[in-house]
Amino acid sequence: MVGKCSEPKQRSFVLERRNAIADHLRRLPRHSGPNRRIQWINMPGLTMKVADHVRWYLMATSNFELHAPHWHGNTVVIQHMRTDVATLLTMGMLVADMVPDNPGTWLFHCHVAPHLRGGMQALYTVEAKAPSKQTSGR
Repeated sequence: MVGKCSEPKQRSFVLERRNAIADHLRRLPRHSGPNRRIQWINMPGLTMKVADHVRWYLMATSNFELHAPHWHGNTVVIQHMRTDVATLLTMGMLVADMVPDNPGTWLFHCHVAPHLRGGMQALYTVEAKAPSKQTSGR
């Protein structure tokens, strides 16, 4: 599962570019046989603020595994439905929109047990919105 998270206001979080992922995977040690490598990369932590509009782009990069991305602490809207867990089919893509309302550091992970045990997880932080500055009438 490869993800990308962005905000429409000229600010974006790009977790990994496709070429960077391929380069990183080539450098990883082989596991369980000559042609098997780790097939996902943990995301770096993401930071956003309460009430930001955050768009998550998720993509499954294999044609044989399903994923169940799960956001703790906040919900997303996918195809007009509010949820905190989604289904990502093989070679599938989805867009999830989040307007975080619950400050804190939260877990984002795949609910498929072998993926979770293998480290397919990340933290994202929702910071409280800064108090608005009130100007005096002088």
